[in-house]
Amino acid sequence: MTTLEILVKARELIAEPERWTQGAFARDEHGFSRYVCPGEFDYTCYCASGALRAAGGYTTHPAYNAIHTGGPAVCVWNDAPGRTHAEVLAAFDAAIATERAKAQHV
Repeated sequence: MTTLEILVKARELIAEPERWTQGAFARDEHGFSRYVCPGEFDYTCYCASGALRAAGGYTTHPAYNAIHTGGPAVCVWNDAPGRTHAEVLAAFDAAIATERAKAQHV
């Protein structure tokens, strides 16, 4: 999958506030923390990093670098105290816009 495809799919996974979490890659229907492998879409919510993993990218995939966090890793940035769902979606939106712009210039 391309970086753009992973970013779009990951954003879809966390588009609703109840589908986003902090402190775990993902949570199941009981609220238990779950590790996420690429292609796992059966959890009730994901953090930004977990959504990227589920969408097909390991931490070495360029999709992780497309989310600009100002320094920290995506999972650390997602879990920062006071981080909001809106901030996370805005970061995805910015990364998606950048990737779309790159694709238009190819």
